[in-house]
Amino acid sequence: MSDHSDASAAGKRPSAKPPRTPRRFQAAVPRAGDERRDLLLDSLENLLTSIPVADLSMEAIASAASLSRTSVYFYFGNKGEAVDALIARATEQMQAQMFPRTRDEPLRDFVARIVAAALDGWRRHCPAYIAAVELSASRGPGVSRWRMIMSAFAEVLAQGVLAEDAELSDADAQQRGAIVCWMVERNFYFLFTNDHTVEEEETLAAGLTQAAHAVLAAPR
Repeated sequence: MSDHSDASAAGKRPSAKPPRTPRRFQAAVPRAGDERRDLLLDSLENLLTSIPVADLSMEAIASAASLSRTSVYFYFGNKGEAVDALIARATEQMQAQMFPRTRDEPLRDFVARIVAAALDGWRRHCPAYIAAVELSASRGPGVSRWRMIMSAFAEVLAQGVLAEDAELSDADAQQRGAIVCWMVERNFYFLFTNDHTVEEEETLAAGLTQAAHAVLAAPR
């Protein structure tokens, strides 16, 4: 009997496979579909600079992106879903900058950082933010997304003030956080829906920081 037969009879493989060479790590490459979705959202945000969100339609979105309406429906079921996705993308960086107050961070510095993050978001994605505020006021599509983001904003502020005054009740802290949140939102909305200068943006941010600090640090 051959050696091959002996090995088979013993229940062993006649030869072992050579060890596999570990593959090198390769960075993920965005899929073509993901890139098209981003381009679609870019077109939507640009479109909102010329028409109000109330007049938006799937036909207009498709035309702005030079795509067929069918292609747009492949990504979004309706204009509400498209706007919701735009708001989510436009607020990602702002939310990343609104991390909780660090242990040694003075309250005023914390407030200034939060207001600066909001200003940065408005500067980068003004059309999307305007649409979000207007939809929120009218309870239109996208309202849930924006209100969720604003609630998270208020919560970060509330936790920041609780770190300053541990005896403050959670309800009072939440109320103060909400007041500051909507104060910042409304003031930036009014500024960015009108012609203004960069200097006016900086002046408003400084004023909001001072007012927000006064609200959060007010005595019980």
